[in-house]
Amino acid sequence: MNFFEIVKSALHSLKSNRIRSSLTMLGIIIGISSVIVISMVGKGSQNSITGELVKLADRVITINVQSNNKTLSQRDYINSSDIEEIKKMDNVAGVAPSLQDRCRLKTGENSSGFAFLQTTTDDFENISGNKIVYGRTFNRDELERGKKVVLVDDVYATRRFQRLDIVGEEVEVQFQRTKREKFIVIGVFENPMKNMMNSF
Repeated sequence: MNFFEIVKSALHSLKSNRIRSSLTMLGIIIGISSVIVISMVGKGSQNSITGELVKLADRVITINVQSNNKTLSQRDYINSSDIEEIKKMDNVAGVAPSLQDRCRLKTGENSSGFAFLQTTTDDFENISGNKIVYGRTFNRDELERGKKVVLVDDVYATRRFQRLDIVGEEVEVQFQRTKREKFIVIGVFENPMKNMMNSF
C-alpha cells in the first residue's frame, strides 16, 4: 500500500465515522489548549512572584545578629548608638530597627486569629515603601511616649472588618504567655505581598 492509498483510506475512515473523528479532534484540541494555558499561567505566576520579591528587596539591606551558640554578649547586639552611626553613612535614606513575632489578634467578641506583629520606628515607612491606603502612619510623639497604636494591612482589614476605613477600631494583641493589650488602629497599608498571595 503506497502513500496515496493510505491517505485515501484515512479520509474514507474519517468520512464514515464523522462523530468519532470530531470527538477525537476535539479531545486533542482541548488537551493541547489546556497544556498551553497551564504553561502560560505558571510562567505568569513565576514572573509575578519574582517581580514582587525584587521590589521588596530593592535597595534594602537587612542586618541580623544570629548565633548557633550562647557566646553572644550584650555588646554584640545593635543598639541605638549603632543605628545613629549607620544613619550618618552616605546614601543611607533611613534605618529602622525591627522586631517581629507571632501573636494572636482579636477583634470583637468572637473574631480572632494569628498574625505576625512587627514593631519598628517611623523610618520604616520610608524604607519599606508601603502605601498607606487609609489613615496615617506613626508620628514621633507616639513612638517616644510608647502609645499603643498599630497599622494593619488591607488584607487583614478586609477579612476582619469587611472594609478599609477602620481607623479608631480596637484590636487586642496577645503574645505567648502574656496578657492581652488593646491597640488603636491609626492606619491601613497596602500589603506588598498581596499580588503574590492572589496568585495561589
